[in-house]
Amino acid sequence: MAFNHVDPESLQLIIQLQLEDAEHLARGKQGPGAGPSDADAALAMYRQELESLLYDTDQDGINQTMHDFAGLYLSDELYPEAEKGESSRSMAGAHLVHCVACDEGGSPSQMARCPCSHEYCAPCLTHLFQSALRDGSLFPARCCGQPIPLQGNGRFLSPEIMSAYRAKQVEHTTPNKTYCHVARCSAFLAPTTIRGNTATCHRCGARTCVLCKNRDHQGRGRCREDEGTREVLRVAADRGWRRCQNCRTMVELQMGCFHMTCHCGFQFCYLCGVEWKNCPCVQWDEERLTRRAHDNARRDAQWQGLDHDLREAQIQRERENLERHDARNHEWARRRPRGVPRCEGCARCRPDYVFECHVCHLLVCRGCRFNRF
Repeated sequence: MAFNHVDPESLQLIIQLQLEDAEHLARGKQGPGAGPSDADAALAMYRQELESLLYDTDQDGINQTMHDFAGLYLSDELYPEAEKGESSRSMAGAHLVHCVACDEGGSPSQMARCPCSHEYCAPCLTHLFQSALRDGSLFPARCCGQPIPLQGNGRFLSPEIMSAYRAKQVEHTTPNKTYCHVARCSAFLAPTTIRGNTATCHRCGARTCVLCKNRDHQGRGRCREDEGTREVLRVAADRGWRRCQNCRTMVELQMGCFHMTCHCGFQFCYLCGVEWKNCPCVQWDEERLTRRAHDNARRDAQWQGLDHDLREAQIQRERENLERHDARNHEWARRRPRGVPRCEGCARCRPDYVFECHVCHLLVCRGCRFNRF
């Protein structure tokens, strides 16, 4: 019978029996005056991993638990798809893996694995998901641009975070979102709360018109934008901000070309707001491009010793690099900058773990390198 067809109750029983066998083996190895051997250490790690699987009862983690247990116990003949070699979770090949965020080591079964193959310890994964819940630009929680799935990793998160994250997923994927018009509430109103053009708040009970986002007027009179919305739109127009057509989020361009990708996934032109590749607009703002190329050129350690012509040539090379660069695929490298640099992703000063894209010279902290860009 294939191992992935074992029901969860049988799986728990199998692991419990293996724990009892391991305990019996450990007692049999004890002797007077004998210090711990390598075999003892391996056995202790084996028992620790079995225990971590035994108490993994989160429904989303059952498939991952089966996979982990296959690596711990089953032979290649019984479970040929179990991981081999370096990543094997067998007792003989037990090894530590390191969290990409804090660099702490742990057994593979104690780490959440991302689609990009990076791994996170439970505290760092929790922090990442909490940050994604607070900061919309980090949602969904991701590593190397790929969303981190809840399935298989739910066992590392609390039920409260899991529940809040699933609710946030609904909000994140809902186009033209509606929020409670009561300012002190402002709860997101899911599509399930909407009947006709009216949404009823699950938190305070207020009714909101989904068309104008104000107090529900039950079809009496025309929808009107409230003064707060009009003021935001006036400020946006003055500062050149653009509104995403899909989720209605306001977006500001700080660097790069006019090809915008909103956190909801919609791609559009920053100049006109139309979906990308459906307008005749230019791709670059010449002044912004030249300014960035000049800033990048000045970062070169040889800049001060260059004459005017060489400096102009350096700026032109940086400009060409920026024009060719795909901002969705940065080429990162660790660097040790002078002074304390300010991360261009989160705007915080981070002296450690600084990464630079060697094409566009974007400087970011470790967190933004893995979880934002």
